[in-house]
Amino acid sequence: MKKTIIVTLLLLCVHQLAEASLITFSDRTIFEKYGTISENYGFEDFSNKPYDGDHFWVLPRDWTSHGITYYGIDNIILPPNLGTFRLASNALIQNSPYGFNLIIDTSAKYTLFGIDLGYGNIAPGDYTSMDLFIWTNISYYRFNNLELPRTPKMNFFGFALDNNEFFTKISTTTPDIPTSFRIVSDNITLGHYTSPEIVPEPTTLLLLGFGISTALLHKIFL
Repeated sequence: MKKTIIVTLLLLCVHQLAEASLITFSDRTIFEKYGTISENYGFEDFSNKPYDGDHFWVLPRDWTSHGITYYGIDNIILPPNLGTFRLASNALIQNSPYGFNLIIDTSAKYTLFGIDLGYGNIAPGDYTSMDLFIWTNISYYRFNNLELPRTPKMNFFGFALDNNEFFTKISTTTPDIPTSFRIVSDNITLGHYTSPEIVPEPTTLLLLGFGISTALLHKIFL
């Protein structure tokens, strides 16, 4: 009886996920096999520029580059090995403890989005989770309590869309966090999904396991 219930629930989830058309990845290598990559930006071009701040680069609040507008918050590019962030390469923080906002160029109708994320503190302390929000031209998805490693480690989060959906905005929130917390972003990838026979990897199903209820319940058709 238990096996029958589990199989029924699994089939229901698979059906709902196929209908929702959002597929997630935790492995960048696998993610990149399922489409054509148009942008993969790691902020390395700043290495040849003089610093704007105290050993980092300060950018405008609404800064656009490589298909993304980093919206609404001061943007800072950090170099490797700076302070407690200990980054392996250049990376971006939006200078707020409450997360980030990325507006995606809709003219290209991107159906692949990937990003490496971690967290850093400008003071002692630990905080390792965030809520992730994904907007498309027709839908909205939410994933709660995604775990982040402390830099220099980073986790990859990748997403693919089908059924005529494309990405319009990505944002995060980090509720009840210390003010010293910053989300660190790197290797932001945009492209186009081209493989309709894609099968989610096992770790992807685990990711969807804790996000599926909110992703499905919060899906809103505009």
